[in-house]
Amino acid sequence: MRSPPQHCLFLIASGKPGFAAGGFAANGFGDLSPGKSGLLAGLLTGLVLTAIFLVVILGSTSSRAPVGFAPIAIGLPLTMIHLVFIPLPNTSVNPARSTGPALFAGGEYIAQLWLFWTAPIAGAAIGGLLAPLARRRQRTRADGGVSGAGGVGHHAVRPMPPPHPGPARPPSRQTSLVFVGLLCLGSAAACFLTRGPAGLIEGLATAGNLTLTVLPVMVPALFLAAVIQGGVGRERIGRLLGAESGLRGLLLASAAGMATPGGPMAAFPLVAALAAAGADRGALVAYVSAWALNGVSRILIFELPLLGPEFALLRFAASLPLPVLAGALARRLPLEGRVR
Repeated sequence: MRSPPQHCLFLIASGKPGFAAGGFAANGFGDLSPGKSGLLAGLLTGLVLTAIFLVVILGSTSSRAPVGFAPIAIGLPLTMIHLVFIPLPNTSVNPARSTGPALFAGGEYIAQLWLFWTAPIAGAAIGGLLAPLARRRQRTRADGGVSGAGGVGHHAVRPMPPPHPGPARPPSRQTSLVFVGLLCLGSAAACFLTRGPAGLIEGLATAGNLTLTVLPVMVPALFLAAVIQGGVGRERIGRLLGAESGLRGLLLASAAGMATPGGPMAAFPLVAALAAAGADRGALVAYVSAWALNGVSRILIFELPLLGPEFALLRFAASLPLPVLAGALARRLPLEGRVR
């Protein structure tokens, strides 16, 4: 017996010709799963992906995280979780999301609802245990792991805490690597559980081919970035592209961005090297904006042949001042904007 709200939804949906009531995207395993995945697949993906999602939420909303970026840091992993999880049991990292559709679908969906309460709650508990460990390790690295070697007897002398908390520190590279590694393991497990060993081997082969495509571009770019950082010198980079470089620094960064060939695998290692060598946020924003908007190699290879010289010249002229304006605005905004 359906309740009045259910009758209302049925009346609205049944207005379309050929309407047939389905499962309302309810969660399920076995025959009720979109990919016919079993109980173990639903359990493991629910545990792993909910744990990862909770670590992301707690990390991006902590007091040490950069302010204002939590929606992006939370939304992108949630999108990935849906892409991985929907073909299995229809995605469930939230028991409330599982319960509503199951009540409408009824029958076997309600009988299987226990899994989609158990797995997310257990995964959230695991994520709640992992998040403080990651933050503690990050604080230890930030403080230099100093516990004091002196003291009376066997008691170590701990340094006094600062009177005021310092600026928020970005997540360490190790934390990022752990997060990406967990995503890779979760994706590999989902691929194995849905498509078996053959599917996993095919996915690994595709990843290997992509790696072979990326490496010939990444390695020279990283080498060039290291040469710029070590050979040119921090003092010179700071003088040319630092906070005191003024308009000249923004123009120079824009020209360098326009002249940089290739895609992001070539440009972003240079951005990281310039940031480490002393370039300020305004120059970095101008560089990236000029590379994205007015890269000469893309204009010559794509725009001129496909769109014609008149349109390419118009777009180039209209976009030419934008990198300098973006860099100047970046220096004015009340955001730290540090590069890792």
